[in-house]
Amino acid sequence: MTINDKIENKPRCFVDASVFVEILLKQKRSGECLDFLHRARQKYRIMVSTTAMGEVLKAIAYSEEIKSFMFASLEDLILMTCPVIPSISFQSISNVNAIRDADSFLPSSDCLIFSSAITEQCNTFVTLDNHFTAQLGRMFCIHIKKPCEA
Repeated sequence: MTINDKIENKPRCFVDASVFVEILLKQKRSGECLDFLHRARQKYRIMVSTTAMGEVLKAIAYSEEIKSFMFASLEDLILMTCPVIPSISFQSISNVNAIRDADSFLPSSDCLIFSSAITEQCNTFVTLDNHFTAQLGRMFCIHIKKPCEA
């Protein structure tokens, strides 16, 4: 078995934008999120969608005074985690209605982000957002966890 085979066979873990934003904005759970990312690379094949990364960039854009520092920090996080960042697929788009039907309160961008995790066959979805519920995870056979739980 090659190194690439071992990496490919790791369980897939989708990391939500909220985890990256928490670290970049140095919010109260940033240490927990950073610890998770350090552990996760050994345990999981980390996945992030282009939509989730767009949410991260949107958060950075609102921090005018430290924007360049935050872009450098994001680059460091990406280099540290080596995530797979697939583009949004038509399959992801087609899953959005089922997710919205399951939880009509989930914002549209979060429906698309969650759909990407399902489409990419992730076992775990790590987020700080409380609107991703365990019930939603059970409906789509994906574990929804906080960074300290994963």
